[in-house]
Amino acid sequence: MVWLRDERSGFETFGVSGTQPLGIARVALELKALPKGRRSMHLWYYRDGILSQPSDRVSPVSGSVRSPWPTTAEAAVKSQWTTALNGLATAGAKPDYIFLDNEEAGMLSNWHLSPTQITAFMNDPRFNDALLMSHASSLGVSTQSPTGSTFSGPQTGKGYLAWNLVIHEMVNEAITRALWNPAKFKFPELKGSAYQGTNITAQHAIQDLNGHAQPSNNRFGTSSAPALYGWLNGAALHCSIDPNDHTKLLLGAGGTPIGRSAWMAFLLDVQMGRGVRRSDAEPMHPWILAPSWRGEPVGTACYSTDPRYYDEMLRHLALLKTEVFQLWNPADIVNGAETLISRDRRFNEARALEVVISDINRKLQGRLAEPIDASRLAWDARIIATGTKLAANSYLWRVTAKPEVRSFQIGSGGPIITIPVGAVGVWITSARADLPTLRPIGGETTAIAAVGRQ
Repeated sequence: MVWLRDERSGFETFGVSGTQPLGIARVALELKALPKGRRSMHLWYYRDGILSQPSDRVSPVSGSVRSPWPTTAEAAVKSQWTTALNGLATAGAKPDYIFLDNEEAGMLSNWHLSPTQITAFMNDPRFNDALLMSHASSLGVSTQSPTGSTFSGPQTGKGYLAWNLVIHEMVNEAITRALWNPAKFKFPELKGSAYQGTNITAQHAIQDLNGHAQPSNNRFGTSSAPALYGWLNGAALHCSIDPNDHTKLLLGAGGTPIGRSAWMAFLLDVQMGRGVRRSDAEPMHPWILAPSWRGEPVGTACYSTDPRYYDEMLRHLALLKTEVFQLWNPADIVNGAETLISRDRRFNEARALEVVISDINRKLQGRLAEPIDASRLAWDARIIATGTKLAANSYLWRVTAKPEVRSFQIGSGGPIITIPVGAVGVWITSARADLPTLRPIGGETTAIAAVGRQ
């Protein structure tokens, strides 16, 4: 991957007056040196600053704040980026993918704004225009007046979910006009995505790391890119299984918390991937990280407690039509401070990831998966399966179980499959797309999980 960056910082430093060269000659050479189909660019230069230009800010009573209407910045970014794209084309460099990690919209979410600031946004005539074009109506929330709006209080009804949905839509539209549209015009076969730029409807939304079933309609480029980090922060403490529908979680309703474990982290990530797949037919570009990452606060990310479930997550996501995995390789947090990871550990984790990805590619014969079923799974399941069609009358499944389950029976009276020693999952094939119920053997004998159960 080639990084688009300047020698010092990025757009947030120079802003709309910045005419810093982006080193396009270097970028073009590096792109052309990559194999065709893997010529990707990470637009690091545009990671910040698009929403913070002074001329675009909104001025509520309590002081100016970032704006979801970056009119000035959008024009400056588009002009600079178009010049860069023309330079790439002139040099004969044709990117296959562009990737973006701009998280500025999060600063305009319900979690970061005061009621006064939210009211200032809602009183702007442009907000009603954006609202009418948004998907907020799917949450059944009235937004005609900011007075008494539930937007100002998270977890009060669905208002805060609607606010976050609308804000992320608005910001994504501006960034799409500035970055994606010019690139797609210049290179029509281009693919791309942005961190957490995801389409997932209210009907299919899954709880995030803090337990919020946040729908979104902010896909950038061609693919949804959810972050699947095995991260259970507030969700571990405040979410419980819905007693009336075990495929859903309840937030703050009492009941037994789901807790933290590698299995539950795996289940959360697979559920999120399935929710995106039910909402968006295009291939996914999920963000992943090294399984040794322990989260922020430390201990809230769970794959480090049993990395086998990290590998299983990759296999299930591949079967849900993942085209590209994007690896974030952060520093460790030790005593509240970032600590660089040793080169040996990074290398070993990269090699282990390569082994899993190679295994997936062999099983899928180098093709994108054609998912058979992406319905919700029971949160108390002890075994799950995800499948894809390989050819006529040929289907491939990845079956993954809790640690105590060492074998399972396919259907009533069907064959018994033993999970290899040291593993928590196994590949199986079938001649039919409707795999029968899997009956786990080992540990408890209750909570038999049906594949594809709603």
